[in-house]
Amino acid sequence: MADWTTARAVADELAEDGVDPLDVQAAQAARRGLQTRFVLDLLLIAGIAASVMAVGLMFSRALRGDDPVGGIEVGILSVALVIVALSIVMRTFMPGRAQAYEMAWNDFVQKMWPGAKRGDEMGAARLEFVRRAASTDPGQFPSAAPGRKV
Repeated sequence: MADWTTARAVADELAEDGVDPLDVQAAQAARRGLQTRFVLDLLLIAGIAASVMAVGLMFSRALRGDDPVGGIEVGILSVALVIVALSIVMRTFMPGRAQAYEMAWNDFVQKMWPGAKRGDEMGAARLEFVRRAASTDPGQFPSAAPGRKV
């Protein structure tokens, strides 16, 4: 049966590879990274959707015999493509430290709760668990991995 002492020992073992899965600051940074990536994904999807709609509008105007670039479609397409490009560039330069923490956390979960499935993609339950582990009285050790599907 897992307990807080075992969890700390497993975390210390994983920390030797560079990232402590029970480090509160690393967990907070990883959560911010996940939220940033989520927002960038939404911007990317919105930019792609706006691009497709603008091109669709141009084609429909051309099929009707109107001037395909006579409206605001070119402006919409330009802004949408800039949003797509910026989203891709910003995702490329996201800190790798958050990704290293994610890998360390997944290793920690697999050692503490073998067979745990993925879940809690925004890291809220994980951050709460790490904060509890850092407190002086963490309470009862959870029987299931925080934020994971049982």
